[in-house]
Amino acid sequence: MSADNMKGLIRGAAISMPVGLALLIGGVAAIAGNATTLGAVLIVLAIVSVGTGLVLMLQVRSRARAFSRNMQAEQQANLDAAIRNYRNSQ
Repeated sequence: MSADNMKGLIRGAAISMPVGLALLIGGVAAIAGNATTLGAVLIVLAIVSVGTGLVLMLQVRSRARAFSRNMQAEQQANLDAAIRNYRNSQ
């Protein structure tokens, strides 16, 4: 996974959450102003936007954990190799 891809996921999540909140506020205001159809559409869009943000955040978390596990395995392999080389040189 490239760093640019992770940055894109983080940016997408960071944008979709506030947009969802703004849509929700707009939907509630529209319903309060007797524009129920518009309000309902805005609220549905808000739910979709926040849901998208949550899915993106879960993907970032999952990929970050996988990256961390891979780095730990690589470090452990390097350490094992260094110990093996040390013991063989004795």
